[in-house]
Amino acid sequence: MLSGSAASTDTPETEDETLKKLYHKLHSDFGDIITDGKKQNFDSLTAKPHKLFFVGGASRNTSIVRKMASIMGSTAGNFQVEIPNACALGGAYKASWSKACEQQNEWLDYNEYIKKHYDFKEVNILDIKSKWENYFPAMGLLAKMESNLKHD
Repeated sequence: MLSGSAASTDTPETEDETLKKLYHKLHSDFGDIITDGKKQNFDSLTAKPHKLFFVGGASRNTSIVRKMASIMGSTAGNFQVEIPNACALGGAYKASWSKACEQQNEWLDYNEYIKKHYDFKEVNILDIKSKWENYFPAMGLLAKMESNLKHD
């Protein structure tokens, strides 16, 4: 066997390995990342939203929605809600869920509650490729800018 021939078998990196590399590069470039006065760790910096729901006037702008979805990198889908009062409806569902938790004197999983009470046929599913990793290095820039802000 030739020296180094074992290295020629390419095994794709797992997502976790990719995230760890991004995280370590971020730290080597910017040092500790501090936001809102708190030092951020691997879990807090690499957390992604589960689902994204785009509502309101700007959600009708496909370019804005596609860009935001690709940056945010949701793990379970992107959805567009074209109901005129979607924000108010979301608040009402949150209040209804809170009341149900109080009445049952237990914590109810919000996602399960919504699945049970909301008709998701009114939601458009958006197929958008995540480019979250491309934007991850900006966390360092944003943290440095935040550290330079004057707080009165």
